[in-house]
Amino acid sequence: MAVHSLHQHDAVRPDLKSEFVLDVVRRLEIAVRNSLKETQPVTHIASGAAQVYQVASSRRILGPDGKIKASRYTTTTDPALRAEPEV
Repeated sequence: MAVHSLHQHDAVRPDLKSEFVLDVVRRLEIAVRNSLKETQPVTHIASGAAQVYQVASSRRILGPDGKIKASRYTTTTDPALRAEPEV
């Protein structure tokens, strides 16, 4: 099993009245219900830790005075802002 989590600001939001979205939600409900009929006990649990680089960054870029000098977002194209440290 894999558990994923996102915190996505630039994602497309679904139209909750759309027939397609409602169909996906219905099919998801059926799939979850069916999966519960075939559950298995957990036999092993593992964890790990590692340094991670260049996958996240501070959105608030601080100036020498400690105040926010700029904000960096997912779609930031300014090379100077992109080059700021990940702190």
